[in-house]
Amino acid sequence: MGGKYKILLSIVFILAISCTSMFESKEEINITVKVIDYYSKAPRIGDTVEVRKVKKPLFTMWQYVKVFEDITDEQGEVSVIIDRNRRYRFSSYGPPMLHPGFGWHEYEEKELSEKDTVLIEVKSAGVNPFEYWKDKGESWEK
Repeated sequence: MGGKYKILLSIVFILAISCTSMFESKEEINITVKVIDYYSKAPRIGDTVEVRKVKKPLFTMWQYVKVFEDITDEQGEVSVIIDRNRRYRFSSYGPPMLHPGFGWHEYEEKELSEKDTVLIEVKSAGVNPFEYWKDKGESWEK
């Protein structure tokens, strides 16, 4: 008879832990994601921006759940509304045929505020870093 109570108590405990996320308060903020080229610092137009919520469920590995996806505008920017009390990963990647590249940045809970700008520097695969330094009149062999 004691074994049944232990099982029932375990089930109630697991349900209580899993239901706590339903009662957490949401603090939505509006932020801007700006994507620039790592070498030229110019805005990257037409890149895809993904926002993923980072979750750590009980007894499992980290999960990255996509919550937003959009294409950058003429300034290389995208606006998004997120919950300030969550951890997020912001990533960007360019069109594979035109100027491929990838960049990302991750923020902890409460690290971002209203009207903040997340800056993602994308290292383009189409830009030769040796040519970049030659154009600047500097040596890359420092």
